[in-house]
Amino acid sequence: MKQIALVGVTMNSIPPMMRALEGKEVKAVHYLDSYILEKNRKAGHMTDDCMRRMVNMVAHACEDGADGVIITCTIFSKYVSYFREMFSAPIVAADQAMMEQAGKEGGRIALLCTFEGTREISYQLLKLYCELSRKSYEIVPFVLKEAYEEAQKSNLEVHNQMIREKILEIEGDYDQIVLAQMSMADSAAGLETRRARVLTSPAAAYETVMEEINKRKISYNS
Repeated sequence: MKQIALVGVTMNSIPPMMRALEGKEVKAVHYLDSYILEKNRKAGHMTDDCMRRMVNMVAHACEDGADGVIITCTIFSKYVSYFREMFSAPIVAADQAMMEQAGKEGGRIALLCTFEGTREISYQLLKLYCELSRKSYEIVPFVLKEAYEEAQKSNLEVHNQMIREKILEIEGDYDQIVLAQMSMADSAAGLETRRARVLTSPAAAYETVMEEINKRKISYNS
């Protein structure tokens, strides 16, 4: 059984990721430091201390025998390439596979975030994959700050409802709607849209990290 480390900064990302792992033959181990998100919000940017704390969590996960690591927080997605150089286990950004899927289709894409700090990071990542696909595209970001505030008060159903309402409000104008943060995934459960395809990150993150683990195994055995 493979051991998958889930490394993040908010409790809200844990339930959707665990649902994506249901029925899978893996052992999930959690590493959480919620103070990173608070420090990032107050500073308005990534601080040295935030980075140090995240690196420490990834290091502990690898030391504890993780076969693969999923970084569940979007604000660290752009640093994953550096983490891969530093550590032995395959490391995947939760939103990377989802963004790649969206980029392959292109078209008019709504990018929904709840945390302001993820907007530019997610926009640039999605833009990269759209450009790599050579499809025509337009990305329109939305930041649902009120939903984030409800999540901070543990009002997750209100948080989810706000996101659902926004999806249904705008989906007729878009080809795809990307929910940037893993903590937003539950809001799309069972939601039916008329036009837009809604993308969330947990399932794609699991598939990608397992692919990386299997590639590493084949490389070692060859």
